Amino acid sequence: MKADKAAKRMLMIGGWTDIYRKAHACGLAVTLVQEKSKIKFEDLAYIEELITAELDDPDLLDLFEVWHRKKPYDCVVSFQEMGVLTAAQLKEKLNLPGNPLFPVLTTRDKGKMRAFMKANNFPSIPYALVTEPADVLEFIDAHRLPVILKPSYGTGSAQIHKITEAQQIAPALQQIKSAYAGGDILVEKYIAGTEVSVEGFTWNGQHTIIAVTDKFTTGAPNFVETGHNMPSSLPAHIIEEAKHLSAALMDLIGHQYGPSHTEIIVAEEGMFVVETHTRVGGDYIFEMVERVYGFDLFTQTFNGFLSDRPNLDHGFTGKAAAIRYLQLPPGKVTALDGVDALGQQPGVVKYQIDVQQGEETKPFTKSMERNGFILAEGSTTAEAVEVIERGWSSLRIEVSQPVTAQHDRP
Repeated sequence: MKADKAAKRMLMIGGWTDIYRKAHACGLAVTLVQEKSKIKFEDLAYIEELITAELDDPDLLDLFEVWHRKKPYDCVVSFQEMGVLTAAQLKEKLNLPGNPLFPVLTTRDKGKMRAFMKANNFPSIPYALVTEPADVLEFIDAHRLPVILKPSYGTGSAQIHKITEAQQIAPALQQIKSAYAGGDILVEKYIAGTEVSVEGFTWNGQHTIIAVTDKFTTGAPNFVETGHNMPSSLPAHIIEEAKHLSAALMDLIGHQYGPSHTEIIVAEEGMFVVETHTRVGGDYIFEMVERVYGFDLFTQTFNGFLSDRPNLDHGFTGKAAAIRYLQLPPGKVTALDGVDALGQQPGVVKYQIDVQQGEETKPFTKSMERNGFILAEGSTTAEAVEVIERGWSSLRIEVSQPVTAQHDRP
């Protein structure tokens, strides 16, 4: 459907082709803000206006205030971490339907979120804001090792450090300060347990909790996500408890419109919120939600803005989904074959290989450094994982190991 002159005008901060296509199909006239390097030619068929800028450019607020006076917008939305704050600021400045500023500010700043949870007696992990090693040592005296050091505004698993001994503190603090100049640093008690995320959708402050996703990481020291399974393999009563905790947190922060993604650790001593977001989860979790539970988080957000009545129906489709990220040893890629054939394999939904022959590889320390992925579906999560394993085994990727310098023996 092509948006006509009577179509509602939506401001969208960031996104990608599939989202633009869905908004266009709903009949929305989209004014898009996106970085120039991330625009594809095919995107232009689905948007009415394009502004090329950084998603957090403060000048956007003044620009759209002028444009809104001349030709009003009807709503504003963002599904990306770097765009949700700009969208919330525009919602407040232009008095548009959209997610309010408070829940976005509270969840983007992990220190602020912890403080708000503590002030409202919401179950939380022991934490403190720190600047120097002495601050961390004081926290350790109270809570013991291990602890986690991370930036309060960090994203994509970047600069997460598990501290197991005192001499690790100073280097970790220095690395975080170098990567996030001027930002707060958080120390938290390390909680061992099973990691999951809870995927939800909210409209007019009413929460529909759709799915719980099993999460896998590299573990210490960086905890970069390596895969997800949906539905979760946890017992039903634990899944329900995680859903309830997520919905209670959405109530607490005042989330009003659109998707949510809450990360939780299930430990022997209880459940603990790691962080939460007023957007979809990354790593194609949104696509897993649609395939496993029949709920399109993007389309229902658009339907909500169009009619105030998104379709909240969802249920298990009989399918399961899994995604795994490619982990290569450090070295040089000397052979890479079979990539194009991945898409022809039964059960493979999406794939992406982000290395090329001749390229140097290294262990990834954040999400942006991962080497590629396969997203698959099956009748069970085990079957979906088997599809992925067959996909990896069908590839021929050879990595030459770096030569270690040899020292002459005396």
